[in-house]
Amino acid sequence: MVEFLLHNSLGAWWHTRHPDKSCPVQLTYLRMLDDGTPAAGKFEGWPDTMAEFKLLDPCCGSGHFLVAAFLLLSPCAWSPKV
Repeated sequence: MVEFLLHNSLGAWWHTRHPDKSCPVQLTYLRMLDDGTPAAGKFEGWPDTMAEFKLLDPCCGSGHFLVAAFLLLSPCAWSPKV
């Protein structure tokens, strides 16, 4: 469930900011529409770079969500122009 939520939020966000690149991590659960846009939306109100990005744990519990988000975001942070 955590990976599904992250892939369809953070993964979709990354994909819309870098449509011509493949994501540095595998987004197994990312759902796309027929036109190639993420089914979850384009997240227009979200920041354009990782430097501006902030994340809160919606579970406020064990930290599994934050660890999974870190593992998803850290390879993306090293990609050029993220």
